[in-house]
Amino acid sequence: MAFDVFDANHIKIAVESTVNGSGNHVPHHIKEMGSALLFGQGTAGAVAAALGASTAVLSGITITCDSASPETVYVGDATVTDATGYPVRPGESSPKLEINDIANIYVVSTSGTGVYSYIGS
Repeated sequence: MAFDVFDANHIKIAVESTVNGSGNHVPHHIKEMGSALLFGQGTAGAVAAALGASTAVLSGITITCDSASPETVYVGDATVTDATGYPVRPGESSPKLEINDIANIYVVSTSGTGVYSYIGS
């Protein structure tokens, strides 16, 4: 079934729909798709810092540790450390992080020299 979805400003937005089930009840999930690309790069310090200023994320963020980075970048929330974070080693990428605001993603590295980039929408 095709349908149009509009945001609060009456602007048509792209959506993704997944449908599972059968019979009279069909559970489904509709997710707004991002219309703006989010991207950047930086160096993860020795103290956890947000990936960026508060910006809505609609379809997820992926973080990549630069292949020439001298150390691993660790990803998590505001309390992330090199002992508790998800490790993204040089040349590797995180799984897609389904989160609603880029400011809720934090990065850190042991010596403060972990080089990373991110992309999403």
